[in-house]
Amino acid sequence: MKKIITAFVLFFVLATVSYSMDIGGFQTVGVNKWKLTGGLDFVNNKDAHWANGLTPLNPGEQLTTGFSIAQAMARVSYGVLNNLDVYAKAGTANIYGSARKLSSGVLQYRDQINAWSVPTYGFGVKVNSKWNNWLIGGDAQYSNFNEHSFDAQRYNPAGAVISTTSGKLAAYEWHVAAMAAINMGTFTPYGGLRYSDFYFKRMDAAWDEQVAAANLGAFFGTEYMISDKLSCNMEIGLIDETDFSVMFNYKI
Repeated sequence: MKKIITAFVLFFVLATVSYSMDIGGFQTVGVNKWKLTGGLDFVNNKDAHWANGLTPLNPGEQLTTGFSIAQAMARVSYGVLNNLDVYAKAGTANIYGSARKLSSGVLQYRDQINAWSVPTYGFGVKVNSKWNNWLIGGDAQYSNFNEHSFDAQRYNPAGAVISTTSGKLAAYEWHVAAMAAINMGTFTPYGGLRYSDFYFKRMDAAWDEQVAAANLGAFFGTEYMISDKLSCNMEIGLIDETDFSVMFNYKI
């Protein structure tokens, strides 16, 4: 009972805090059934490059960019079939962008962009098929970060602020994933591969459109059944991005 109460408290706390695109568990909820999910997801150093070949650079100059994202989201899943779920999600995210400009290998400046409490929403579909104790399946989802204000600072090589600016940004991301899991009773460990993309645009700078530098990644996780209705899911992502998520699921 204490475990269940503790998990409920964590679920409601996490669901209301200010998710990158994790799988969030392998199990489907069952036909005509509902599941509530709340959790946190942290993405660290997602490398990016200019979209459509756009660049404001001169010959000999280089600009490396990347993003980190901290998200929290509540999700509602519905079982269309026993092995097919559709879901919708909504929440907020903090986005941290960074860029380093070099000329002939020498650092010229470093930019830092911060956008706080960005409204985000999305939807997805999850499917799996049983084979003895194994589950084989997939997940596809889309997330949109609404147009939102940001603050930016530019630092010189010594680390001093040389200018500040503000503006608006918009972003979205999507993925398709193939995965496998094994049912071990209380635990269901899983893993797989995903193909994803991330798009970022500064609305005040027409040239500043960026997409993910790497698209293919791997993920590993496990789902732990606290009770018949309540479970906890932990997951890590590698290669295309480094991320970690913790989620709680409650079947209605």
